[in-house]
Order: sequence, then C-alpha cells, then structure tokens
Amino acid sequence: MQITSRTSPADLSGQISALRTSAPTLPHPLLEAAADSHADFLTQINESGSVLHRTVLVTAREPDPQHAPRAAQRISDAAAMLAGCEIDAAPLNTTGIHRVLNAALDPDTHAPIGA
Repeated sequence: MQITSRTSPADLSGQISALRTSAPTLPHPLLEAAADSHADFLTQINESGSVLHRTVLVTAREPDPQHAPRAAQRISDAAAMLAGCEIDAAPLNTTGIHRVLNAALDPDTHAPIGA
C-alpha cells in the first residue's frame, strides 16, 4: 500500500475565461462589471500561484493475482478514511492512469490528475 501526495499550482484560467465570456451576456451592466472585476481578481490569484491543487494517489499491489481483491479492499478502506478527511476518492480509469504516469514522468506538468 502506498499513499502519494502531489501539490501544484492550481490553474484558474478556465474559470477566468468563463467569466470573461459570460460577462457581456449578463442582464445588467453592474453585473457585467462585477464579473469582469472578479475575473481580474482571479487573474491576480492565478499569477501569484498562491492557490494550490493537491492530489492524493492511493496504490496497492498484490504479487499473486488471486489476491487482487485484497488490494482493492485496502484501497477502498483508504478511500473511506480519506473521505473522513473530506478528500474525495475515486478509482482511475485508463485515461486517469495515463495522466498519473505522465505527471510522474514530467513533474513540471500542472495538469490536475483525475479520472
């Protein structure tokens, strides 16, 4: 059983872009100004790198394939304990596994790891 934690700067560019795109469609000029102001604020935060994204990866291995269910049960137990700490846990699909491996091989990657 292994638990690995990774911290990287969060990328808020998606939220910033959504705000800037939707601001002109808001029904009142003051709402548009507020959305633009909030986008400016998020841009400053994004550039500062002060918002962090944390990823926790839980892995388990059984040398004997017949005992693979034990590894899955240990991961399930760890996920339940992490849930008690308000950390969401979900099994990774093939794409998620590729992202984990790519992030391990390129630590400068800031893309969030997920399913």
